[in-house]
Amino acid sequence: MEEEGELVESGSFKIDRARALEKLKSFQFADPNSFILALARAAVAAEAPELRADRVENGIRLWFAGRPLTLEDLEDPFAGLFSEEDAKDEFKRQLALGILGALRLEPRLVRVAAAGYSLMMDSPVNYAPRPAPEAKEGTLIEILFDAGLFSRMPDPLPLLREGTAMLKIPFFLDGARVPALPESSPTPSVAFEENGIRGVLTAAPEPAGMLSLLGVGAHPHPLYFYRHGVRVGVDEHGFLISMGVHLDSASFSVNATHSGVLEDDARAAAIRTAEPRAAELVEKTAALQIERAAKDLRGFLSIYGLGSKKVPAWLRLLGRAPLVGKTRKEDIARLQLEARVCSWLRHTARQILTDPLRDAAFPERLMLWNCPLFVSATGRPLSLMQLHRQYRRIGCVPFTEPGALYPDAWVFRFEPFLHVVWKLDDDDGCLNALFKGKLKTWGAVAAAWDIVRIPLRWRFGLKDKDFYDRQAEEA
Repeated sequence: MEEEGELVESGSFKIDRARALEKLKSFQFADPNSFILALARAAVAAEAPELRADRVENGIRLWFAGRPLTLEDLEDPFAGLFSEEDAKDEFKRQLALGILGALRLEPRLVRVAAAGYSLMMDSPVNYAPRPAPEAKEGTLIEILFDAGLFSRMPDPLPLLREGTAMLKIPFFLDGARVPALPESSPTPSVAFEENGIRGVLTAAPEPAGMLSLLGVGAHPHPLYFYRHGVRVGVDEHGFLISMGVHLDSASFSVNATHSGVLEDDARAAAIRTAEPRAAELVEKTAALQIERAAKDLRGFLSIYGLGSKKVPAWLRLLGRAPLVGKTRKEDIARLQLEARVCSWLRHTARQILTDPLRDAAFPERLMLWNCPLFVSATGRPLSLMQLHRQYRRIGCVPFTEPGALYPDAWVFRFEPFLHVVWKLDDDDGCLNALFKGKLKTWGAVAAAWDIVRIPLRWRFGLKDKDFYDRQAEEA
């Protein structure tokens, strides 16, 4: 290399290496903490059997084995950014990007130990490897910051935890194994692998804010892109069903600031591969809702008792999710999670359901009609199919809002199959969309039927509670 500069890529001009490194350091990553993801990609490229990250005093430490670094690599750690031959080496390139990105945070010291040597630097031009007999196995990277009241000490490890969600190799953070998708998803998920594309679809993707946690507001459509299991971009997808979409492919092309994936054929092919799996996700989530509602709602009511003063407030939350945990301590966290899932199912129902007869040809839609998404005024889980059959019988869907727990409760002793749905104002628009103009308050229905003087069964000549359901099924 000549003193005045080095040929960069295949251009016809030369620039000063130090200036080039300074520019790359400042603009290579849109998010300064993204350097940690480049180091994770370097570990994968090195075919490491595992990746370990730990918080240490005044900094962080990464370690991985696999392909070893050489003394020559340590003497020029940024060769992967300038040498045309080394630039083709994904391990060297990602390691160089990660180290350079770490220097952007102005640490006190960046140390890379491997092959019996230790490389210490505080700038892209001030470094030299020294013998370190203890650094024999694997590659150790430490980023240390000045300690003090006014010192800057970023914590990129949360980003590393989120950004390695599709890693195939084991990842340990502070000594504890971090599960990857789909294992790490708290909500139902569907995983697939086809034509070099790995994907995971998750129901009820993490919303922002407590209101969204309870199902209020818009549902996100996150689309995450990964290369070799490490995130390279986040976008929004245009699928009809709101869900979290995680796609991993070595064919993705990353933009200049490593903040997203280019809109090319590889990206389009991955999205096309994921789209048909949405129906499978809906069917799986609805089936789990049916299974857990039958088991857990009864347990909840037996724990707290309908006479408890807290029940109306709890039922307001149960209107979001008729599912609970086995102990009082677990209930709030469990209900909040199931609230997200139940709200997601109602939102999905609003988007894709039309009529039970027309939807019968689609297994996921039929499952959605039959899974419990609402709670009755007396605490029973209700499905859209139950409400639809009742609408066919009596011409409306009676509802009550949070207030009186038992509106005219004696009526339900005569007609246990009469469903008065516990309706919240923010029910995702599901009932309003599927029963437009057919929702009536229980007070209005009771007044119109004059139920105080004439028992409901006598007034309408109703049969046993399964009679009309059998008729509907036969039809």
